[in-house]
Amino acid sequence: MADWTDISKRLSDKIPLTGIMWKESMYFTKYKTWYYVTLIFLHLIPGLLVDGLLRLSGKKPLYVNMHCFICVRIYIL
Repeated sequence: MADWTDISKRLSDKIPLTGIMWKESMYFTKYKTWYYVTLIFLHLIPGLLVDGLLRLSGKKPLYVNMHCFICVRIYIL
């Protein structure tokens, strides 16, 4: 697990992400329930808030759809 963390930190230093709203981070857990709790509080609720603000401003919401797309791809692989 530490290898993946080190690799991702080195890559994020070499290839900076422009225009992001959240800072990249990694959390490892061996408990499925804790994974889903953190998924809801760290991804889904902030995504819903940002999408709500985007809708109010008249723009297309994208974060919750993107999150669902990523989750489906993770579980298929």
